[in-house]
Order: sequence, then structure tokens, then C-alpha cells
Amino acid sequence: MVVVTKEFAPARVGSAGNGNRLSALDPRELEVLRLLSLGLTNRQIADQICYSVGTVKNVVQQVIEKLGVSDRTEAAAAVRVYLSSLSRH
Repeated sequence: MVVVTKEFAPARVGSAGNGNRLSALDPRELEVLRLLSLGLTNRQIADQICYSVGTVKNVVQQVIEKLGVSDRTEAAAAVRVYLSSLSRH
């Protein structure tokens, strides 16, 4: 299981100069990103955390914007890259 927490504050994601960090995400956004990184659909995420699909879509869009990535796949990949970098240290 992947757990995304505020501990990821030092991680830069997205383009090199965007300055956005995982620490910019609030707890709700982190939870949605965690589930997104597991490959869940918006419907599955909504069912898991008792949100409407529309709310999940909005949160996913907020995550994408805050991380400075283009889509949900890049957001999930950014988390995976960061987690793999942790395991190498």
C-alpha cells in the first residue's frame, strides 16, 4: 500500500522550476492522490472515501494544478518516483 503524507514536503514534482511540492496538498488532496496512485478510477475513489464523483474530479484537478503536471497519470507517476527515490536512500 502506498501512503502519501506531508512527509513528502521536500519533493519537487512537475516541471523543474515550478516550485510546487507535495506539501502544498491538503489532507483530502493527499488521500485522493494516494488512491489515484493505486490506479483507482474517480468512481472507485469516490466510493472509497464517500465523496461524490464530481467532488473527486474537482480534487483531482486541484492536485494536478498544485503539482504542476498535465494529468492524473503524471500526478501518480510523480508520487511513485518520489517513493522510489526514498527507497534508494
